[in-house]
Order: sequence, then C-alpha cells, then structure tokens
Amino acid sequence: MRRRLHESTSRWLSQLALLVLAILPSAGVVAYCAWAQLPWYGLRQRSHWQSLVSSACGLNVRIDAAEALAPHATLLRGVELLHPETNATLAEVSRVRVQQVAGQWLLEVGEVRIAADDMDVAWQAVEPFLLQRPGRTAVVSLAAHQVVVAGHRGTQCLADFQLALLPDAAATRLSMQFRLTTADSDRALRKDPLDQGHEGAALRGEVNDSGDADLARINIMRLHRDADLPTLFQLRTGATPLPCTLLEPFWPTVKAFGEKAAVLGIADFRRNQQGWRLMVDDRGGAEHGLPVHQTGGLLLQDVDFAALPWKPGMGLTGQGWIWIGQGVVGAEGIELLRGGIRCGPGRISQQLLASLARELFVQVDAGLRTASVAMVPYEQGIFHYQIAPSSVRLAGAMDGGAMLVDGQGVLAARADWQSAIPLTNLAQALDQVLVRNQRTGERNPLGRLAGGALVVGDR
Repeated sequence: MRRRLHESTSRWLSQLALLVLAILPSAGVVAYCAWAQLPWYGLRQRSHWQSLVSSACGLNVRIDAAEALAPHATLLRGVELLHPETNATLAEVSRVRVQQVAGQWLLEVGEVRIAADDMDVAWQAVEPFLLQRPGRTAVVSLAAHQVVVAGHRGTQCLADFQLALLPDAAATRLSMQFRLTTADSDRALRKDPLDQGHEGAALRGEVNDSGDADLARINIMRLHRDADLPTLFQLRTGATPLPCTLLEPFWPTVKAFGEKAAVLGIADFRRNQQGWRLMVDDRGGAEHGLPVHQTGGLLLQDVDFAALPWKPGMGLTGQGWIWIGQGVVGAEGIELLRGGIRCGPGRISQQLLASLARELFVQVDAGLRTASVAMVPYEQGIFHYQIAPSSVRLAGAMDGGAMLVDGQGVLAARADWQSAIPLTNLAQALDQVLVRNQRTGERNPLGRLAGGALVVGDR
C-alpha cells in the first residue's frame, strides 16, 4: 500500500523544485548580465584580453571595449596592435569575435588595417611568438572580412582572408589564404564574417581551400626537431600577381626590383641557421590555376631595372620582367637558374655594353663603341639565360639572336646558345657594374663568385 504525501508537503516540494530548476538559474543569468554591465567588470575584461592577446602575439595591445557574449565567446572592439618597444601602432582591427571551441581559438574579424611600411617590423616582432615556441598547444584560426594594407605606393585589399596556426611538437605551421582586390572592389563590400559566420574550416583549425584560382596561398612551417631549425616558405600566388610589398617581410630581396614590382607563380624558400635556398619549378603551374608564362615558374613583372644596385653612371633603365622558369639557388651558390629577361624602352650604359661584349661575347653595334653619349637609348631588350655551377648560356630572343634593339636596328646580339660561357666571366661582368652590399660585402641582389659558384642575395 503506497503512502500518500500530505498536501502541504507536496506543495512544499513543488515550490522547492520550481526554485531549484527555474528561479535560481534565471536569477543567476540576470545577476551575470547585471554584473557584466558594471564598469569595473568591463575594465577587468579589457585588461584580461589585452594581456592574453599580447602574450600570444608578442605585441603590445590596446582594446577599447570587451563584451562577453557567452561564457566562451567575447567581442573585442577597437583593437590596436602596438610595437613592443616603441608602442607605435602597427595594425588596427575594428572588432574581433573570440570563441574557444574544443581547445581551439576561433577569431572572426571585421576589418584589419596595417601600414605597408610597418609589415616588416610587425613580422619580425610576431614571428618568434608564432613559430618558435614548440610548447604552444592551442590551435588558432582567423577569418577576416578584409585586410587593408596602405602605403605611399598604394593600397591593397586582401579579401576573404583566412589564417590558421597549427602548432605541434615537431613543427609549427602558419597558413594564409586571401584574394587580392582593389580598394574599391565589390568584394571589399561584402558583409563581414561577424554577421554571416565563417566557422566551418576555422573550427577545424585550417584554411578553407576552395580551389579558386584567384586565391593566393602562403604557407610557413618551422621545423623544431631538425638540427638547423629550418623555416620553410611556400608561395602560390594564384592567377593574380602579388605586389612585392606584400612579400618583403618574408623575402626582403624583392625590394631591389622596384616599388611597382609584382610576383606571379610558384616558389619554395628554405631558411636555416647556415643560409637559405630558393626553389622554382616550371611544372605544376597549370594545375594551380596559373596562366602559364613561357612554361610556368616564377615571374617578376613591372621590374624597375634602374632600381638595381648599379654603380654610378652604369647600368640599365626601363621596366620589364624577369622570368625564372626553373631554379635552385642558395646562399652557397646556384645549382641551376634558367629563364628570360625583357626590358624597355629605356637606356643602357656604354660600360655595361662594353662588359657584355668583353665578358659574355655579345656582339655590340660598332657605332655604339664610338658614340659620345654615356647612356644609349633602346626600344626593347629580350634574351634567354641559363646559369649552371660552372657555365652560362645566353642568347637573344628576337630574330637573328638580337638581344637589344632600337628603332633603327640591332644594338646587341648573341645567337650562339650552344656555346657555354665560363661562369667566372659572368661574375667579372657583374663586378664591373654592380655595387657591393655595405653590410655583407656582397653584390645585391645578383651576387658574387665564391668557390666556383655565383651567389645571389644576402646571407
């Protein structure tokens, strides 16, 4: 026989259940919301996030406001990233939604603004924190509406920007993906991810590789267990050339090619304590959606040849391109470098013409040898080259092996591709017209001769 509770006891238990299951949780939520609105709580949250972000990226951080959206989600407004020593502003972020999911940090960002002149400084400051800490355990994923890089050379907008930091005891990988647009592009006017959500790939700790040929991809990997602690850099520009200003923090040598220079193609770069190594392959351009120039490889376009480090009164002026169809180049020398160069219209110095004739056996128009002008005007120059550890091959790409022409005819020519030129001749020719790097004593960016190998760039 079942016992029946007294009516008053039953009523009391019902009231207790209501209190525990409904009123107390609701009161807790109300109290939490009221507590979060207090000024001191906002200051505490802002200070907490400033310290947390600073310790994660190595920069000083200033945040205007921090709003708790949920126990594991916070909205940061007015974020400034500052230089750790000078406190100068390096980047500004309109707002960031930070969420922690399954031990991973997910950042959904509105607009990021950074000065082009500050990119190199910012990268030098954050690289040790991002790549050189094997003990890091948290995966960081970021999706940004757009990153605006502004400078005196123009403004670039990196739309649909995604970044993933994947740490591991053996290696730390930093992957970036974006679409280069103009400042007034329709793509830059899309709703930002805080309004529409970009959580899929970011929550998995990886960039969302859509296979779009317009997307540029940069992968950087730091290997912690190798004795020489190498850093690997992979560049895949997609179908749109990338301004060299965007690559200067990772590859400073591109500064030598002028303010308007841009890069198109595929390249792999390796840097360690002993030096560096650049690898370019002409295969695979089509499969990555690249418009094939010659047979693929890496194309430096809009190169300002006057910006190269010529000695006073020597050298070459005019714009054009430098194509590397295939190359394996390092601090210790060139294993192979082949491609082509095109320039003009512009002017070429008598000294450079004389050096080409004397060292590289280029046939120069006899009338130029007696000309009184120091810089000879030309319409177009185009030639193919191949540099190996011990020899150089060189030939003009126009009719009859013409390398340099003006409106009246051929100024310089070399048609004999089969006859190899000793590499020492090329080194001597460069030594006569290029200045040395004041820091290293090397010619920059084209090189010096050491141990029978032509060395390019800085160590």
